[in-house]
Amino acid sequence: MTIGATTKHELTTDGGTTYIQTANIANLTTPEESRGVSEDSYLDDVSGFKEFVAGVFDAGELTLDLKWNTSDAGQTILDAAFENLDSDLAIVHGKITFSNGVLYEYDGIITSRGQPVVKEETMKRSYKIKVTGAPVWTYP
Repeated sequence: MTIGATTKHELTTDGGTTYIQTANIANLTTPEESRGVSEDSYLDDVSGFKEFVAGVFDAGELTLDLKWNTSDAGQTILDAAFENLDSDLAIVHGKITFSNGVLYEYDGIITSRGQPVVKEETMKRSYKIKVTGAPVWTYP
């Protein structure tokens, strides 16, 4: 049985030569991938049922909940990408290394960040990252 402990999320700003770990991850949700469909039904179809053809894939949205730390290098990268108006600089390049050795690499756009404040819990910062293009899964 594999548990989530020791899973790492890292970001790179130099094309993958060096990675900076995002510290203190409370929760991480990998994207739910989906696939679109197009209807391919016609008035003269005799079956009475709609038919569909497969469309393109959507890599989904990644969610990170972190202990809020303004000096964490990973959070600094996420914040800078979210605040950047240049669409090329707004893309983050990241990877997740799961505790079982599986690797997930992606490019993404920060679509939201938030800061829930709960009375008796550590303050957290949340980020949603829309994956753009095809992610890469590597299995050990």
